[in-house]
Amino acid sequence: VEVGIELKSLQKQVAEIKYEIRRSKDSGDKAAKLAKAFKVLGGEERAVVQEPRQAFQLLVMRARDVVGSNPNAALKDAQQATEICPDAAQGFVMVASAFEKLGKWEESLKAAEQAIEKGDARDATGILKRMKDKMKEQAAKQAAAEAEEKAKQKAFEDEERREEAENKNKRGAAKKKLEVAAAKKLEAEAQKKAKEEAKKLAAEQEAQRKAE
Repeated sequence: VEVGIELKSLQKQVAEIKYEIRRSKDSGDKAAKLAKAFKVLGGEERAVVQEPRQAFQLLVMRARDVVGSNPNAALKDAQQATEICPDAAQGFVMVASAFEKLGKWEESLKAAEQAIEKGDARDATGILKRMKDKMKEQAAKQAAAEAEEKAKQKAFEDEERREEAENKNKRGAAKKKLEVAAAKKLEAEAQKKAKEEAKKLAAEQEAQRKAE
């Protein structure tokens, strides 16, 4: 009987502290009251073992209070809450909220789906919708970035092909110019040789005529 009275007394004390936490507007005051509630239950580890439902509620409250300022701490509390009461939706709602604050859309969406499966059709549904929108936006940005990268790559390849074509034309023009110059040189040398031979022949003919 005394144990039952003591248990009811602890539960009453914790219930009163939780009421004060809900009414409090100061985060520091809430944190102090949450620590006090756990102390009443003999500490967090003992509370998880002996008063799992109370521990679950306190962990969810603490996660909700710090999710905006310290999402990693909120995630730790929320995940522990889901381990204590795996069939309770609120733990998964807070896991989803913490992942949302951390920018982990897929993990948040998964946790929100689990919360809905366990009966939360309000908070989790809102998170689920936001995460789907975020993932669509992220997919659209990724697709746009990939398209931009492909366009840049194509432009680069086109520029390379254009430069290669220009260089090929330049090499062809230079080669043709050399061939023309070589042909002109050969022609000039042939003409010079022909003139020299004609001059030599004329000289020989003149010498022969004089000798006769």
